[in-house]
Amino acid sequence: MDSLIVSQCYKNPTKKSDSATEKNFKATCKFCPSRVISGNINNSSNFLKHIEEQHSIEFKKFQLVKQQVGPRKRKNDVPVEAADTRAAKKQTVLQMKTGNPAFTQKQFESALCTMITTDMAPLAIVERKGFRAFCNMVASEYVLPSRRTLGRGISEMYTVEKQKLIVEMQNAEWLSATADAWSSHKRAFMGVTVHYVDPSTYEMRSMVLGVRRFKHSHTGEAIAKILLSMLNEFGIRSKVQNIVTDNAANFAKAFKVSVDAAEVHEGPAFDYSKESGGEVDEIEDMSTDDEGDLNVISVFDVLAAAHESEEVEVLPPHKLCGNHTLNLVASTDTLQARSDKSYKRTFDRAMAKVQALSNAVNRSPKLNDLVEEITGTTFTNPTSTRWSSSFHAVQRVVSIGLEKVKRCQVALRQEPMTDADMLFLGSYAKIMRPLVLAMDLIQGDKATYLGHLIPTIMGLQCKLRQSTDKLVAPLVKALIAGIDMRFKSVLSDKDHLIATVLLPQFKLNFLPEDARLDTKRLVLAYVQQVKDESPDMVDSDGILGTAAVAAEDDNDLFSFMNSREQTAIGSPVSKEVDDYLASKATNIQSLKDFPTIARAFQKANSTLPSSAAVERLFSVSGMILTPRRCRMSDKLFDMMVFLKGC
Repeated sequence: MDSLIVSQCYKNPTKKSDSATEKNFKATCKFCPSRVISGNINNSSNFLKHIEEQHSIEFKKFQLVKQQVGPRKRKNDVPVEAADTRAAKKQTVLQMKTGNPAFTQKQFESALCTMITTDMAPLAIVERKGFRAFCNMVASEYVLPSRRTLGRGISEMYTVEKQKLIVEMQNAEWLSATADAWSSHKRAFMGVTVHYVDPSTYEMRSMVLGVRRFKHSHTGEAIAKILLSMLNEFGIRSKVQNIVTDNAANFAKAFKVSVDAAEVHEGPAFDYSKESGGEVDEIEDMSTDDEGDLNVISVFDVLAAAHESEEVEVLPPHKLCGNHTLNLVASTDTLQARSDKSYKRTFDRAMAKVQALSNAVNRSPKLNDLVEEITGTTFTNPTSTRWSSSFHAVQRVVSIGLEKVKRCQVALRQEPMTDADMLFLGSYAKIMRPLVLAMDLIQGDKATYLGHLIPTIMGLQCKLRQSTDKLVAPLVKALIAGIDMRFKSVLSDKDHLIATVLLPQFKLNFLPEDARLDTKRLVLAYVQQVKDESPDMVDSDGILGTAAVAAEDDNDLFSFMNSREQTAIGSPVSKEVDDYLASKATNIQSLKDFPTIARAFQKANSTLPSSAAVERLFSVSGMILTPRRCRMSDKLFDMMVFLKGC
């Protein structure tokens, strides 16, 4: 039926059928609303008959307009060329409406799963009116999946990404991990991240293993069990060189328990052999049968069978978080400075005023508005969980200045800051600033390596020893003593020394002259060991030549001198190490000129100096496990965190 009749006589057509040939609908006549007429788009006889009989005047008007416009062309009257052109235009319009025809329903659901995991949105978003209306408008040709279907899609995506991660970690030669415990909404979790050095860019690659539910007591045994289960699940226990954790006692106990279990498993054969007679006699007495014969049971057979049937798994070596150790220096060791009564009195008076300002603006929006009008900013609130927040609170007061701070205190009706107080706060911030810079450097994850820890600590010690400010002399003394005590083992640790020398930024420059020769020999032996472990980096002599030299050395009591001479002078590794140490290049990309050094660097610096990576993981976890999503299952939560970290 023509549009003129439809527009004049009919309104509110029902939804058309999907059939292209029979598009039936019902309509109500505009001039007699109580009358409902059934019709077909391709056959308007019912409409014309109704108008002619019931609305003759309107029908005559329609006939006049029809004569002026001309007869309507039917499909059969259209020329072939015109029909093809119109069909092409019609097809173009359909393509614009439907979008990419190759984008299937499955791909739509996959893209939706990716959006939810990336933006940390709840699965219930598919049931919300606003989101459903949006999808109906922009993607009406797709069916919005249910929340359960979406959960299955996320599970499938997790399986795929997990397999990709396993393959990536299997291709990496040396890995390290960070681990920590976290609790939220009455549930505790164990988080683990894995890291390695990318051999092409020498940047640190970080990956998430998961955030698993950790029930019951967090004992050392329980921590060791869950860490081993996660490493074994991904098949990387033998590749992980170190696990970095904070200084908590239960984590230290976990690694000690693991080592003790291995020693108990391997050691009894020797221990029992010392008193084998007594043990055998006791077993013989208990094994007499009715006929008086003795069934002797060998203790060594029992231990051997136990050793063959069960392999004791041991956690990788433990490394303490350098950032957490510095935090202990700042929060705990600095308390020793309070033994000086003059410092204690000055410190308490000035810090009390800083805390009072922070409390006022955080408890009252009205007072905060007054402070913002005076200073253009506000005072920050220090927290007990992050020591650096205390420094930033003091730094904010110092940066605002004494005059504006006094005006704020008058408005807040507080005791005004004195010149002596502000002078002390300035000295305090100046002394503590290098410590904050050190913590910020160590907690990096892209271009921060284990080799950065020793130079950072040495630089911090140097800055503190250069201070001549008497106002904070007790604080400086306490900081130096705390750093010396907590980092004494790190400064002499072979792993840290080797990792530092293999960083082109430092080489041997961080060491005093009398310690460089011994450290160079240590690095040379390490690089040679890495080369020997690599099957694709064999000398021209090959394996047979090495075996022949070893066989000859077996008969020579003085072969130790030959090995020293070859390692120190004649080997290609020695020349490469010398060239590397003599190079003035400090860029990390300069390692490409020294392939053996580069491989040793990847192994030695695959460990991060802090566990900040897993703490950042918990920040993301807190945004996923919100108060409104506490009913989320532990498995789904782990998958969401994993996919967010991919």
